[in-house]
Amino acid sequence: MEELFVFADAPGHGDRWTTAISTRDLIAMHPALHDFGDVGDDVGESRELWLEEAVEAGLQRYGCDTFSRLYIDVLGRIDEMVCEALHDSVLAMQAILNRPGAARQLAQREKTLLDQILDDEQGVARYVAGPMLELRYQRPIARLRTLYALRGARLGRGLPFGVDASQILEDAFGGEAFVIDFLGMKEQVARTVDAVSLACRNFARRDLAQLYRAIFSDVMAGLTRKISVNRRFQRFVIGGWVLPEVRRRQTLRRLCTEEATSVDIMPIERGAAESGGNEWGERHAAHEDRSGFHPF
Repeated sequence: MEELFVFADAPGHGDRWTTAISTRDLIAMHPALHDFGDVGDDVGESRELWLEEAVEAGLQRYGCDTFSRLYIDVLGRIDEMVCEALHDSVLAMQAILNRPGAARQLAQREKTLLDQILDDEQGVARYVAGPMLELRYQRPIARLRTLYALRGARLGRGLPFGVDASQILEDAFGGEAFVIDFLGMKEQVARTVDAVSLACRNFARRDLAQLYRAIFSDVMAGLTRKISVNRRFQRFVIGGWVLPEVRRRQTLRRLCTEEATSVDIMPIERGAAESGGNEWGERHAAHEDRSGFHPF
């Protein structure tokens, strides 16, 4: 069985994302890669091996160029919503305590959240299926958790390549992790300000990285699935990253082959060899010492 292609060390060292397609199958399915490999005297398996290595290098370059930006984008969206959830939790606490203007500000925030939830058909269907009737009977914290659960699901649907991201984020934001009932902690501490500090410390100790890993793993599962089965997406990656790398390596191989051929047929005079020393040997050694020039 042919070995499946694996993206490695992107975005973090040691990361491995296994696709469901082999490099050889990817080459076979795309005519744009069929004309490469006729370099030098390579024939048969050696020619196929060179092309496979070049294609794999191009795919790895796509991973290095893309996955870090994808990771930052996904985490940035979640971070923004986490900060808003904490802010709204404090606002809900102030509204319960009848702080001037807090109830009006909270109502405005709830309207904003609802607008964000209802901006697509799935959000509307999910809202009408139950939360629409429940919200009016809920207290501020419970109402916020309901809205943030729906908004978490909306965020998950908008993440690139997400598979189960919608459900993961709905569960996360619908619980106690991000919409915090500060007043519910009053019995544990002497003053409300202490409750806020305690909740924030608890939040800081919470393994938020676990949510990040779960979401990004889900996104990468979707990406590897797409690159395994979606021909259009494969052509996008091949055209942008694979073909340039294949052409670059083919050019270097041809230059090296032509240089070796010109050296083989060049007559070497005895006198020149005796007076000039091992000129070709020195030039060849200098060529070999250029680290990274020869990628094979």
